[in-house]
Amino acid sequence: MEQSEKELGVVVSVDADEATIGMYNVTNGTSFFMDGEEINGIKVGAYAILKQGRNRIVVTVLSEKVRDQLNTINSKEFDNRFHAQSIQRIVKVRSQGVIKDGHFSLTSAVVPMVGNVLVSASSEDIADIFSRGVKECESVTIGRSLMENQPIRIPVNDFFASHIGIFGNTGSGKSNTLHKLYLELFNSRYGSPALEKSSFVIIDFNGEYGSGSAFKDHHIQLYDGVKEKFPIDENLFFDINTLKVLAKATENTQVPFLARSLKKWRENREYTSMEIGLLKKCLTSCSIDLIEEWRDVARSILQEGSNGEIDCMNVLDTVKTFKNDLMYILEDGIEKYIDKGDSIDGWEYSNLKLDSVKRDLAKCVSSFNPCVSFLNFIKFQKIYERNIWACNLIG
Repeated sequence: MEQSEKELGVVVSVDADEATIGMYNVTNGTSFFMDGEEINGIKVGAYAILKQGRNRIVVTVLSEKVRDQLNTINSKEFDNRFHAQSIQRIVKVRSQGVIKDGHFSLTSAVVPMVGNVLVSASSEDIADIFSRGVKECESVTIGRSLMENQPIRIPVNDFFASHIGIFGNTGSGKSNTLHKLYLELFNSRYGSPALEKSSFVIIDFNGEYGSGSAFKDHHIQLYDGVKEKFPIDENLFFDINTLKVLAKATENTQVPFLARSLKKWRENREYTSMEIGLLKKCLTSCSIDLIEEWRDVARSILQEGSNGEIDCMNVLDTVKTFKNDLMYILEDGIEKYIDKGDSIDGWEYSNLKLDSVKRDLAKCVSSFNPCVSFLNFIKFQKIYERNIWACNLIG
């Protein structure tokens, strides 16, 4: 960088990424003017530059002290007064990166060396550090640096089109920072095109952005999960990777079950006939536990989809446990037995009103959204797989 610069000191020792600077004078001004430009002085916390060939090593000032060559602290004549001709200001700095050809990069490849000259960081240096070569026309300004009062810009395309993380303790300003980032984007010249072509979704567990004025004049659609639910694409939800995360499914047992169920559900979403077939298998295998489970699932579906009395289940509810390896139903107070292993189609099972149950189930299932329909299908699948296990065990 070709410019008139005031040399302020020189590196006298180096320890890893830290260097000790012997200052040429003890002047401790907060700033000074050079060629009509106000330059920040060397102070703790501020940036400075070490010149090393074409590289400008960016350093932060860690500490400073004054050393008096004549009146040392160990001197018997120490009187706590500095001598104008013998004091020396000592500054310790740490390397942060390097500016080369106008571009700042975080690197440890270039380190301070004894003899490097210290100069103040110019406004151009500060702009390179905080904006990292970002042009003003391609960026948004999100604030100013505390020490240098320089604008901090971020590139629109590189920043908002990538993954970012904001970390900090509770109350440290993470939510405020995120709000500031997007509010400045929306208020910039890029705001309207961004809102037209992109969707911005904030999952807000603490209600920090729920106010209608959080983003000023920009429209916000609020989804509270009760009155207004966030729409999710069906293909995204009905994906085994999504389902196993939502269900916290175990890899070796629950995930394979979910995968099998999802495949079947995709093949036949009108699954009522399948479930009536499952009930028939449970009846002919005389598995009263599975029959009771089936009735519970069917009743919950019918209650969810109907406001009236569930007449179709009345006879099915009378299926009772074994009598001498038999099950029976009650019809007009008369016990009618079901032979274990009999074909359900070869017996008078019309008395169970299975056709009515099938019709009413189909009507309810067709009124459900895909998510509720799938969850009910999962309940039936659990009964189905237990039935298969029971049949294998008996066999």
